[in-house]
Parts: sequence; structure tokens; C-alpha cells
Amino acid sequence: MFIDYMHILFLCLAYIFSNTPVADAGYGITNFVTLYLIGSFLHIFGKCIKKTYLIFIYVLSTLLTFVFSLVSSRAWAYNSIFVLITSISFFEIFRYLKVKQNGTINSLAKYTFAVYLIDVNDFFSVFFIGSYF
Repeated sequence: MFIDYMHILFLCLAYIFSNTPVADAGYGITNFVTLYLIGSFLHIFGKCIKKTYLIFIYVLSTLLTFVFSLVSSRAWAYNSIFVLITSISFFEIFRYLKVKQNGTINSLAKYTFAVYLIDVNDFFSVFFIGSYF
């Protein structure tokens, strides 16, 4: 268990310092392993921060990301510490939500995959968009 915490600490330090092990803007295996370990940590320890604090952390880290983006183009990269904090707080806010089952949402949800396929596929997007616009 101690080794897992050391891995989390080591990999999170890669977010803080600019000389990360791989300068891939967060698309590499280092970022994947870090996010996996953070997700495991959140799963084990559950909800430990109040929702109001999470909203405050989300807004503050979003503002810090914006301010940091004025100075550096690296601010919006996936391995930026502010993006990491923003995404974790946003995820935790949604863990607190209690959503009841809604028939309208369920009936619309069955069409989302088809819309995604039409949007991603070049043939269908040219066919549908070309014929309507």
C-alpha cells in the first residue's frame, strides 16, 4: 500500500515540474498511469470533501488555468496541474449528484451513438451536411 502512495506522489510531481519525464502534453503513458492511480485513490477513499468546497476548488483552478494560459501555452495541456485539479473537482461534483431516471433522457440517449457515428465518419458527414447545407 505504501508503494502505491509513493507511485502517486512521484507521478503527481510530474505535473508540478515543467521537466516531466515525457513532454507529451499529457497524451503518454505517464499521464495515463497517473490518472489511473488518482482514480484508484478516489475510489478507495470516496467522498471526503464537501460539495461547496469542490465547487470553490473548481472555479479557482479554472481561473488559475486561465491566468496561467496568458503566460504559457502549456496551461491547457492535459498534464498541467491546474487542469488535473479542475478535472478531479469536476468529477467529484458529479459524484455527489443524485439523478433520477428520466424517460425523456432515456429515449434521447438511444440516438446519441448514431449522431456520433454521423459526426465522425467523413462519408456520412459529407453526405448529410452536403445535402442539407
